[in-house]
Amino acid sequence: MGLTLGIQSFEDVFLCQYVDKTEQVWEIANAGRPCVLSRPRRFGKSLLISTFKAYFQGRKDLFAGLAIEPLEKKWEQYSVLHLDLSPFEYYPPSSSAPSWARSSVDEQQTKLEKILSDKLLEWETEFGVNENEGTLSERFARIIQHTAEQSGKGVVVLIDEYDKPLLETLCSQDLLKSHLSVLNSFYSVLKREERHLYFVFLTGITKLAQVSVLSEINQRNGSSLDRDFPTLCGFTREELTTKFRRQIESLGESHDISMEETLAVLTRRYGGYRFHHSGEQLFQPWSVLMAFHEGRFGDYSNHIGIPKILKWVVENRSSDLVPLLTGVSLDGSDMDPTSGTVLKPAVEPGSAKYLKSLGEALQDPFLLTYLCGYITVKDYDKRFDIYQLAFPNDEVRLGLAKFALLIRTPVPDKQRRSFIRKLVKSLEADRLKSFFATFDCFLPVNSRLEPFPAHNWPLIVHLVFCLMSEFIKTRTQFFSDGAGAVVDTTERVYKFLFKLDGTAREALDQVKTSLTEKEKNEEARTTVEIGARINCDGRSVVWEIQRQENFQ
Repeated sequence: MGLTLGIQSFEDVFLCQYVDKTEQVWEIANAGRPCVLSRPRRFGKSLLISTFKAYFQGRKDLFAGLAIEPLEKKWEQYSVLHLDLSPFEYYPPSSSAPSWARSSVDEQQTKLEKILSDKLLEWETEFGVNENEGTLSERFARIIQHTAEQSGKGVVVLIDEYDKPLLETLCSQDLLKSHLSVLNSFYSVLKREERHLYFVFLTGITKLAQVSVLSEINQRNGSSLDRDFPTLCGFTREELTTKFRRQIESLGESHDISMEETLAVLTRRYGGYRFHHSGEQLFQPWSVLMAFHEGRFGDYSNHIGIPKILKWVVENRSSDLVPLLTGVSLDGSDMDPTSGTVLKPAVEPGSAKYLKSLGEALQDPFLLTYLCGYITVKDYDKRFDIYQLAFPNDEVRLGLAKFALLIRTPVPDKQRRSFIRKLVKSLEADRLKSFFATFDCFLPVNSRLEPFPAHNWPLIVHLVFCLMSEFIKTRTQFFSDGAGAVVDTTERVYKFLFKLDGTAREALDQVKTSLTEKEKNEEARTTVEIGARINCDGRSVVWEIQRQENFQ
């Protein structure tokens, strides 16, 4: 049997190895309450919607042998209204963010309205609604009423990626308000026609409090859905080891590692997602299946592209990326430098209190990454009522770092991996001159970039060492007047401290006081302390070193 790679229709899963989530589908479908499920991209939301659709259409044949089969006795058929907003883009194609951010509000509102109108026309034809005049909300309500009266049963409404028209227009306040007005009016029908509805289920990247009717659903049911069904999408470790044991073993054999080591790599690269603080950690399905399919630990999620709104922030708000990528802000506010995670008040992620206003998202990089599905719940401190939010895994963290490096340094993407390899190899061979010669390539020397902004240099230091961490143990630290990094090789521990002001000697002297004691004298290896000053124009690095032998 093949893997469920790219399959979005439940009709096709019988040909593949399917991780059976149908018991949870049955429980949710029979709970009698509307639901909004928020999950990142490529987490199987469309397949889940298709599963609900097949269930409510009474397609018993598709569920043979699955957990739901003995649970469902009647297999009744309901009229299903299925709206998928994921195939469309809600801004015109553009090579640069400012262009699409300044797009015509009227033009884009008309585009969204046409998408909804075309779907309504399809339903009107399918269910025999003769009248198609009126506003979008009037037509939607008329379809629900007519279909319910015709069938004598409540109608099932399934909406996939309900929030995409909003998330893709965050950087244009006028367009965002326009789309929000259209969708609020359209979705409000779900509240007004509640008596004609049997089941309502919506999926998206997040739960937006600004969509009024969905905010009410969230308050009633949102947190309980994440609490009661935290593994509805994604793979648990148990599901991975029981359903894909052969693939895990094969992947491990191709890399000469054991099954446990293979699972550890899969966890580090594709695991780490948690959607409720009491839930277990999950694996991203798409990347895991791609790793099995290709027989290697690749970078798969980022091949489908970073959301354009996040690209806009990388290109225009680079100073925000230091806390975004490291979990440590320059002033230490709301950060835990020991764990590299962001501390936020423990309001339910996605609630009105947490999300504030959609318009404020560009001012809050952590809110933005949450809205884009790029950070997840790592831990919860019940005593202090605090969530820890962080990147779930290396694929997400390194993927964003690679894009930021491409935007903020002159190194082309095709040469990035080669340059990072040179940096790692140089330290492993103790060739610091070669290391800094390569490091200089990441500074905008004779490049298309403007002279080096002061707020950019801590970001570039972090990005370079962050990407090295894929191949060698590396940790970065940031201070009010410097950026540090600790790199472990087999024979040496390198401790770097970079400063924009002062001298390389002053940076070297600060290594002893700034880097944590945890990093000192851990093993009987040579410690190499390096102080470096980035020139004011940001085009070169001056450095000094000091070595000491640590014998325990």
